[in-house]
Amino acid sequence: MAARFHSKELSSDTWQDFARLFEKHGGVWGGCWCMYYHTTQGWSKRSASQNREEKELLVHAGKSHGVLVYDEGRTLMIVDGLREMTPVESSGPR
Repeated sequence: MAARFHSKELSSDTWQDFARLFEKHGGVWGGCWCMYYHTTQGWSKRSASQNREEKELLVHAGKSHGVLVYDEGRTLMIVDGLREMTPVESSGPR
């Protein structure tokens, strides 16, 4: 049996799928566009269009990570990486 769902990383190549999904749902959470954790100040004063524009810039710069889930070509959901991924040094086993 073939897999029904497949996924793609959020990137410049998948930005339009992401944008279509979020536009369909009003930017999600009142226009958040998954920008809350990318913003350190003034969250309540940000507009949905500002969040969208900045999210797109982060995606094209490779600084916003997530996975889009598809079902037969339809974008169903996004699992968004909350913050820019940065390497974490380990001090060894604990």
